[in-house]
Amino acid sequence: MSKKAKIGDEPTPTERLLIEISEKLDRMTKLFSIVALRDKETDKEKIELLDSVGFQSIEIAKLLDRQANAIRAQLSRIRSKEARKAEQSDDQSGQPVQTEGQQETLATP
Repeated sequence: MSKKAKIGDEPTPTERLLIEISEKLDRMTKLFSIVALRDKETDKEKIELLDSVGFQSIEIAKLLDRQANAIRAQLSRIRSKEARKAEQSDDQSGQPVQTEGQQETLATP
């Protein structure tokens, strides 16, 4: 039978272990980002890389010491620009642009 934790109660051994693991993962994440971003010069490049590996905007903001709203705005601009490039490429070639993950389907008689 479990009892609810009250304010001021000490964490259980399991909770302490989870807190310790979480803190270590946070440090590893920060180290990863330092290594991964060291050759990136602009915030845009850093944001694109972190976004591409699955970081959420709030996580990117913490790693780059920026406001989450600023990161969301930058990501929005990046994605809009990419969408415009794809549309221009589609318009110029007359053929739809196949994006990653899409497979060409052939009509069979």
